Amino acid sequence: VLIPLISTIERVSADGAMVTRFMMREIRPWSPCWIVATGEGRLVVGDAKNDRVLLLDSLARRVASWPLVRVRDQVGCARPEKGWLLMDKEERTISWYGREGVYEGTQRLPRRYEAVVMPEEERLWLFDTGAWVWHEYRAIE
Repeated sequence: VLIPLISTIERVSADGAMVTRFMMREIRPWSPCWIVATGEGRLVVGDAKNDRVLLLDSLARRVASWPLVRVRDQVGCARPEKGWLLMDKEERTISWYGREGVYEGTQRLPRRYEAVVMPEEERLWLFDTGAWVWHEYRAIE
């Protein structure tokens, strides 16, 4: 079994210049299993060790945290200008969160999806592993 290990987080500007970089050992004892970079200069991190979600600023300082059972089963993506969303692959749901982590609701998913991307405010792409294709939806918020 191969388990990916996140050792560094780097923040890079639009022109490719390094803005910040820090080693994961500097922010232990939590164990990140996924990271979402929001458009507001924040990081949303799934902490597998403590079953929670962390909201960090761009220097990895904790802004807030929330408990989330089975955090490692979630797949996240940024919502343009609005926060982020988390897809629960096992429960087949998507939960919507605002900029500061305020829960905004949950929707059921019709198929089995493994990946989610929100390229624009009103577009949602979900990857269907059964058909091996991306489905595009109009995001209903």
